[in-house]
Amino acid sequence: GGAAVIRMTGHAAPMELLTGSVEDPGIVPTREVFFTTQYTLEPGSPLLRMETTVEWLDEPTTVQLGDVLVCSMDVSDPYHPGGGLDTDQGTTGDWLGMVGQQNGIALALLSDTEAWPESLVGDLLTEIGPIIVGIGGNTLLEEESITTFSRSLGVAEDLSTLTDSWYQQRGVETETVSGTVTDGSDAVAGARVHIMDAEQQILTMAITNIDGDWSAEVPEGSDIRVQATGRGNGQHMGLPPGAGWVGPYNIPSVRTLAESSLAVGGPVTLFAEGYGVTEIVDASEPLQLTAPAILSVDVGDGIPAVVRVDFASGDPVGRNSMTTPGRPDGSMARAYPAAGRIDIPVEPGDYEVVVHRGVTWEPWTVDVSLVSGQRTDLVPVLEEVVVLDEVLRMDPHAHAAPSGDGKIGMAQRLLVHAANGLQVHFGTDHDHVADYRPLLSPLDLTGHMTSIVADEVSPFLRGHHNIYPLEAILDEPNHGAPPWQQHEWSTPELHAELRERMDGGGIIQVNHGVGSSGMFTAAGVDDLDGVAEAGDHWSPAFDAMEVLNDGQWREFTDVYLDLLSRGLQPTPVGVSDAHGFQ
Repeated sequence: GGAAVIRMTGHAAPMELLTGSVEDPGIVPTREVFFTTQYTLEPGSPLLRMETTVEWLDEPTTVQLGDVLVCSMDVSDPYHPGGGLDTDQGTTGDWLGMVGQQNGIALALLSDTEAWPESLVGDLLTEIGPIIVGIGGNTLLEEESITTFSRSLGVAEDLSTLTDSWYQQRGVETETVSGTVTDGSDAVAGARVHIMDAEQQILTMAITNIDGDWSAEVPEGSDIRVQATGRGNGQHMGLPPGAGWVGPYNIPSVRTLAESSLAVGGPVTLFAEGYGVTEIVDASEPLQLTAPAILSVDVGDGIPAVVRVDFASGDPVGRNSMTTPGRPDGSMARAYPAAGRIDIPVEPGDYEVVVHRGVTWEPWTVDVSLVSGQRTDLVPVLEEVVVLDEVLRMDPHAHAAPSGDGKIGMAQRLLVHAANGLQVHFGTDHDHVADYRPLLSPLDLTGHMTSIVADEVSPFLRGHHNIYPLEAILDEPNHGAPPWQQHEWSTPELHAELRERMDGGGIIQVNHGVGSSGMFTAAGVDDLDGVAEAGDHWSPAFDAMEVLNDGQWREFTDVYLDLLSRGLQPTPVGVSDAHGFQ
């Protein structure tokens, strides 16, 4: 019946990832500073109160105090007051939020006092991905001074639940706005209702329940506008309803449950797809979406395939970037069904449907007109036109959510690879050793694909390298990914360490060798004159190198041919370096 309270105390230390990345331990000076943060959770509240006390014991210094929340690109989108989904309209406000791409969760960092100001650090970080940055203004910390700042972290199913509690916590007088979203006859569950002021600036967002109802608190006397969206994000995987998301660091009970859900499903999150978007109207007016058409595709052979639903003559619906996710690569929808069968909810209209299975199969194409509330069945026939005997199709460089920049889940990466005809997947996530192999069986992919445990070792100043095969070391950080940021290595020493991690064998692959993250550029060998300007950044102890990366080839191939002329014989590889649904 009382509040739960946790108190954390400790000294500050320079961030090793930063100092190790620039290979300069002194770039972040060590300061004598002592922190105490108290976390308080009241019964029934979705808001975790956080109060931090900073005891400064060093020379006077101006700092910015705040929080950085790093969220996963594969499941979340930033959503902020004012601009909603459109972070180009600003990343500041009294609260800063994140919403699940398929509903189900909302996060927010909520200020106790004034809005967070513009921040260069915040702008840089939010360009990377779904990161919430709540950093205050400049504060001068004097020697032996004590400074306190407080804020709240909210977690709920939708943002309106968080802002409702936040208004109450701050003592703001509010009134309720509410309504029901239908498709003209039936309630629409899982629709998003974006709540705006008279200038159409986002205040919060609610999600409709099973009866299509929604409500939210707004400051008393507000002139409110609303818009309902039920488009979805256009990406479909053909997984059972309620399939979960698997991460490499799930505790065993959670991982077992998540893996099982990929085959049998689980609790379903309400998420409206294919219903389109309403106009922005006064909060008192009804919100009516359009029932989707259902496009049913069955390739018939039980093998994964790619289904692309393209607009016949351009997207007829304009997009409000504050409230509506973009189309997937300009298409109406993309689907990657494991068994070649899927039902796709689609906004009514005229489309070209393309079904394919990578470069060795002939694509199948048809034009369709899809009608609201009606089902259209397609039975594509795919023909394998290039048969590669005793040759495996593989992609030794691709990413998923274990990478900080991965925009797709682990299971989704396997499905996309298999649907494109690949037979060998490599789990080359940045500085994480993630084992994808247990996912093959629940995804019914064991007859089509295998997976190799790997790691993309990603030192900023010495180039990125893939190493494989590996095994995860479960009791080590990042499951045994080489901690390159903890040592001052030359590149030959780094390569020796990578080889040792593979018990003296394995493959070291130079990734995108020419460019800001390439070893050849880091070593200064771009001019093909046989000279490494930065000698300790060069090592010939690699086995393979990329000559094709995401369609780019010329600069990589030039270096490869030059190496051949000098007696080195690395194996050339072509890769996607995919981070999303490629």
